[in-house]
Amino acid sequence: YLVFQVYNSRNVVWLLGVRIAAFLLVIVLLMAPILALKFQTTRKPLVAVLVDDSESMQIVDAGVTRQNVVRDLLNDSSFGNLAERVRVAYYRFADGLVPLDDPDALTWQGQATNLAEALDALGEEVVAQGLGAVVVISDGGQNQGGRPERAAIDLGVPVFTVGIGDPIPPKDVAMVSGVMDRLGYVGRRLSLSVRF
Repeated sequence: YLVFQVYNSRNVVWLLGVRIAAFLLVIVLLMAPILALKFQTTRKPLVAVLVDDSESMQIVDAGVTRQNVVRDLLNDSSFGNLAERVRVAYYRFADGLVPLDDPDALTWQGQATNLAEALDALGEEVVAQGLGAVVVISDGGQNQGGRPERAAIDLGVPVFTVGIGDPIPPKDVAMVSGVMDRLGYVGRRLSLSVRF
């Protein structure tokens, strides 16, 4: 009888201890946290450099091609100094936006220049990366897409432009419409009206 009572009192103590521990756990879970850990990191702002990679950058102005002016500009020490103070991300654009790891990867073969699309794509790519500014290096010959002004405003950061080439565009001819007879004969004159 004595052995049974000792064994029983051990169970009572153990069960009482479990109940007290459970009760304390419930109280701790219901209380507001007393200790909160906060982590803070600092990072440099991001500056995106967009380089026009379209065919128009092959035009020669005053004996120098626009692409050579861009290469000299990218190899200038000012971009090296910029990289010491901020994070710099290079992109090339024509009819789309592509990351640029090496300035020698510029092909100057883009069929169109769509700056609005490039700025929109940049906004999607660098979202939440701390974009601080955009530098656009281009001849400004946009010939496709929407309004770059709207895309620049949507980015919400300063957009700096570096103009390459002669600010006066070269003379160009475009045929607006043409009308001619549907039927023509060999050896006879054919009437053709063209509007430029």
